[in-house]
Amino acid sequence: MHLPHDSPLISKHHINWRLQAVRDLELRNDESLHYSSCVSISRKDAQTIRKQLLASIESIKAQIKESPEEALYSFSLDLFEI
Repeated sequence: MHLPHDSPLISKHHINWRLQAVRDLELRNDESLHYSSCVSISRKDAQTIRKQLLASIESIKAQIKESPEEALYSFSLDLFEI
């Protein structure tokens, strides 16, 4: 499932999948991947990292498009200033 960034439902969409991630964290599944980090970096480096993440997302989306539908996964990523 994907919603455009300007959808009026986008915040609910993100919240729903973050809640699913919290539930998965409680299961402690070794196959799951969860990464959280709070870092202090320059705004310039944050923008560079943002661009790198966007490029990675585009690459991943292309792979997903070609992938056979065997299992349903959630893929969420956050980077924001606190």
